[in-house]
Amino acid sequence: VFKEVDFGTNLLDGPYAQTGIGEVFKSVSQSNGEQALAISDFQQYPPSYGAPAAFIATPIKIRGRLAGVLILQMPITHIDQILTSHQHWEQEGLGKTGDTYLVGSDGLLRSNVRKIIENKAQFLSDLAKIEIAPEQIAKIDRYQTTILQLPINAELLQNPQEMEGQLAIGENYFGKPVMATFTDLTFAQL
Repeated sequence: VFKEVDFGTNLLDGPYAQTGIGEVFKSVSQSNGEQALAISDFQQYPPSYGAPAAFIATPIKIRGRLAGVLILQMPITHIDQILTSHQHWEQEGLGKTGDTYLVGSDGLLRSNVRKIIENKAQFLSDLAKIEIAPEQIAKIDRYQTTILQLPINAELLQNPQEMEGQLAIGENYFGKPVMATFTDLTFAQL
């Protein structure tokens, strides 16, 4: 537990009101504590030096009245470690090239892809070949992550709801042939 520059700022109209922390605070507090839980999607969070973070909030009630809001910042590192199999892809059954990743509804990754971890220089070179903008590649290089940086425009992701739970064959974001399966993740009915 530590204080960042958001400590003591107004979450209704202060500098971080439009970030995930402000969203969950407003959601819970404006429902007068009737909403038991609010969760934000992962976004770059300026007080954490732009690191991806999501927030989860719940009301604190005293004698049935809203007395405060408890908010927890959720870094993405643990989710990323699970999706990258703690970098033990082969031992987890993904072979030499298999990969798992999480894609948000905005098309941006919420986890790293295997290639950036195994060979970042080659990965960045490959990105240039598929017409990713040079400034986007520079951001991926600078932040050393694909999380919230790389848009996934693979043909297979165009209608994932229609393909949920099915094995699909198509091309990945590099145009390489892949077998894929999809599932929609929901948490706490959100």
